[in-house]
Amino acid sequence: MWDIESTASLLRGMSNTSDPRELLRLFLAHAQSLFNVQRAIVLSRDGLEHPQFRVVLSAECGERRSSTITDGSEIAAAGGLLADLLYAGQFRRVAPLVVSSEEPSRALLRDYRSLVAFPLFDHGECTSMVVLLGPSDHDCSAQELCGLAIMGSLLQRADRAESLAKQLEATCRTLNTELAAAANVQRWLLPPPSPPSSGVSIASSYRTAQHSGGDYYDAGELPDGHFGVMIADVRPRLC
Repeated sequence: MWDIESTASLLRGMSNTSDPRELLRLFLAHAQSLFNVQRAIVLSRDGLEHPQFRVVLSAECGERRSSTITDGSEIAAAGGLLADLLYAGQFRRVAPLVVSSEEPSRALLRDYRSLVAFPLFDHGECTSMVVLLGPSDHDCSAQELCGLAIMGSLLQRADRAESLAKQLEATCRTLNTELAAAANVQRWLLPPPSPPSSGVSIASSYRTAQHSGGDYYDAGELPDGHFGVMIADVRPRLC
């Protein structure tokens, strides 16, 4: 059953990491403490069409509640019970679990006798699902199922947050590379140090915020014998 102590312990552990693999391990350990669960599978249909899906992560309990976590295959699977559950987008409990020889996901399901599946939603649409597998039947109450579903939804949000963080890091790296290239061009455009002319000594200091700036300067003797100094400042135009 759910209790305050075990729930607080799970939330405390999940707050210490954003790694989906570690989050799945914590989630499976908590589910195992509640039910006779030995395996958790995260499915996804993001970017795929019916009846295709991917096994994103798989975690399996071993002795002394240790768990082995593996990443899913890059190749999409298709059809069968898991595809039906995922595309239906509904809470399901299958017990006893009977796996036929023609089941496409037989290798994942054949050693288990019970299955609990709950969908994970993104913008109101079921795009992934957590499937819990056990060696024997367990009378999972609606309250317990809802509690697991809420906790499981944190896995999806963490996975999406990590994906967005990686995209942001990649964008920042690209932007820094482009800004560094722009800074090199800007330094090339600035005048080189020149010797004193017409009795005038020139010294300059140019500092940008990080890579490049919107300022330009030049100084030197003009054709008519005068000495000229130019300072330019680029300002954004407000529409």
